[in-house]
Amino acid sequence: RGQLKPFLFGVGLYWFGNLFDWFDGLLQKVGSWGWLVDTLDDVFFTAGFFFIVLAFIRVMMERDQLEARLYRQAYIDELTQLANRRALFEQLDQELAATAGTLLYIDVNLFKQVNDHQGHDTGDLVLRECARILSAQPAVAYRIGGDEFVLLSKQLDADELVAQLHQQVKTLTTQYGISFSIGVASFQPG
Repeated sequence: RGQLKPFLFGVGLYWFGNLFDWFDGLLQKVGSWGWLVDTLDDVFFTAGFFFIVLAFIRVMMERDQLEARLYRQAYIDELTQLANRRALFEQLDQELAATAGTLLYIDVNLFKQVNDHQGHDTGDLVLRECARILSAQPAVAYRIGGDEFVLLSKQLDADELVAQLHQQVKTLTTQYGISFSIGVASFQPG
């Protein structure tokens, strides 16, 4: 509704420009009145056009912001800020057709007990920390469900990546009593 006001104001000014243009036709030869009306119709036309264009630009900018917000809601997990399941499936369609790589499926074991015994805020903290560790890997990280993550890597040999992950999650496993199961699947194009 806010962007409608400049538009309506611009249309009103443009309408007054038309009204003064009509008077300009009547008063063309009437000295200073003709000159005044001739100047006013140009001023109102220009100002009206300016406000209409301004409203159009504001609407387009708000549309772009809305599209970006909708994209984030559709493709980014709100808690971890990782790409979500939908983003993974779209990326997989492209990756499977064009490149070779490895998919690592990571499940946080005993996560429900963290939520039950230490509270959901602690559970959220654990998930965000998992996301931070996964984001630091040479792969693209996704959160595909509650305590399930995927890493999509261009590396075909995932042994080194798995070893790095096991090393980096030791603090989490010790502090919160959780463990991680990692499934590995390699893929080839086509």
